Amino acid sequence: MFKAIYLNDIENTILRNKRRDADAYEKEDVSITEWITNWDFKKNNIDLFTHKIHRYPAMFIPQLTRKLIQKFSEPGDTILDIFCGSGTLLVEATLLNRNSIGIELNPLALLISKVKTTPLNLSNVIKHYEKMIDMYFNPSLDFNLINFNNIEFWYKKSAIKNISKLIFSINKIPDIDLQDFLKISLSEILREVSLCKHSGFKMHRDSRKEKKEWYKKELFDYFHKTFIKNLGGLVEYQNAIEGITAKCIILNGDSRRIHKQVKKGSVDLIITSPPYGDSRTTVAYGQFSRLSSQWLGLGKELNVDVAQVDNELLGGKTKNTEIDDDVIFKSITLKNIQENFLYKLSNLNKDEKEYKKFLKRVKDVISFYKDLDSTLSNASYYLKNKKFFILITGSRIVKEVKLHTDIIIAELAEHYGLELKSIMYRNIINKRMPYKVSATNIVGEKSSTMTRESIIILQKE
Repeated sequence: MFKAIYLNDIENTILRNKRRDADAYEKEDVSITEWITNWDFKKNNIDLFTHKIHRYPAMFIPQLTRKLIQKFSEPGDTILDIFCGSGTLLVEATLLNRNSIGIELNPLALLISKVKTTPLNLSNVIKHYEKMIDMYFNPSLDFNLINFNNIEFWYKKSAIKNISKLIFSINKIPDIDLQDFLKISLSEILREVSLCKHSGFKMHRDSRKEKKEWYKKELFDYFHKTFIKNLGGLVEYQNAIEGITAKCIILNGDSRRIHKQVKKGSVDLIITSPPYGDSRTTVAYGQFSRLSSQWLGLGKELNVDVAQVDNELLGGKTKNTEIDDDVIFKSITLKNIQENFLYKLSNLNKDEKEYKKFLKRVKDVISFYKDLDSTLSNASYYLKNKKFFILITGSRIVKEVKLHTDIIIAELAEHYGLELKSIMYRNIINKRMPYKVSATNIVGEKSSTMTRESIIILQKE
């Protein structure tokens, strides 16, 4: 009986889901003046199309991305996001008939981006989903329990058994695109059904969840609800891009290195939102993604250790970074910040433990800007002359010193033929970030996240 209900949900979603046109945002009732001056988007629905699929740290606001694309590009142009995350820009570029390229290091983010921008053969969804249900609810099904480091620390045995069985059933589906779509729908609930606190992004065990069991049907009901939500967004997206010829390319890789797939001077516009700092002390993309990546076996084909993703991101490694690194002398603002840190360090000479701890944080900061500098150089390599490079970022406070990342970016960018045209500021109203993050690796020690971010507009001269 319950199988018929599940399948009926799918049929209704495919056949009756509200159709949205690609210009749905412009149908919102705002004046021209408000559209030009508004960058907060606090009145806007951010869960249109496939943007509703899978939360991810510090996601772009779709309307912000769309507004910049419309202002600085034309249909048929190629737009690049060198930190594409979960693919917001890729979705918006396609809806606006622009070709898009995304570069991303995190295997989970890559899969989310792929799912958000890949249409499904909807006629096959019900058929394959029915077979998956039959397999999952088959009491005599022979399957192996998935195992990874500390799995029993993060999951109850009932959850391990039923998640393993569901993944086994999904992997039997011959349609790889549908298989990936189902995996991302499952990924969306993996933190919720774990013993991990799921309100933030870092991994801390939640004692309040220890009594909760996830039995077979209860787990599937939760998964199915998420799948139906995501399918509705995909149907909207597929309707909206009907007839659109734009192509989307998603590359696994590190934006600190040149990618041969992106030719020199081939990109018409770059829009991106780099991390605000090293992942260990700002937004922990790797920790947020770890459980899903381990369950789904991500990273193996890409030769990425999912447990070390945060160490591979900007500023993640300080081994070859010195406090007087060359990047310091490319930005007067960064040099002033370094001198401020040095003054504070000089007052800690008598406390060796605190001195070493402070020095490590300073190297974290310098390593981040050293890595960011290399991504600016590479972005200039990809960009056509006279075209625009737009970054959305925030400025942290470290050890009571404000890091003016927007000004630092503008000063570093000058060395690569990128001229600052404008810096605008927006209040972070509905960007998907936690209100507080761990400022160190000390459990319980937290600081408020930024409430404003900068829109930095550079032009290649």
